[in-house]
Amino acid sequence: MWKNLWDSVMSMYSACPFLTGIALGAVVCALASLLFLLLVRLFRGTSKVSAFSYPVPNGLITVRASAVTSLIFSLEKDFSELAVISAGLYRKKDLVSLKVVVDYRQGARPFPDVVSLFQQSVLEKLKDSFGIETVKEIEVCMRDSIAGQNRSEQ
Repeated sequence: MWKNLWDSVMSMYSACPFLTGIALGAVVCALASLLFLLLVRLFRGTSKVSAFSYPVPNGLITVRASAVTSLIFSLEKDFSELAVISAGLYRKKDLVSLKVVVDYRQGARPFPDVVSLFQQSVLEKLKDSFGIETVKEIEVCMRDSIAGQNRSEQ
């Protein structure tokens, strides 16, 4: 099989070496790109999840990411400095993490203090509402800083 393939490539090369070189170059580039993406995926290892499950004494509980996202958006009213843009659950091996993208409205509290309180509130709410204790990391990403605007102006 490989000999037939090699013979076909060599006959194409002798007939039109320039086009054969371009075609082989494109195939090599495509394979190298796929290999690179595979390696990045393996080493990065974080993937977005639509639901996750955790064990309880009588079985298993599954929580959809949309339920967690709704919970995060409901906390927005308690933090006037933050406007929640999006939220998502991510899994890296056995660790489930939450990523929340926010806009920050400058107010009385500085961003690190607001984020710290927000993270604590999210963890407490996840535990109280859904019994989730497996989310150990909450990443808060500031998309934009809005100076002096109120919610009513947006």
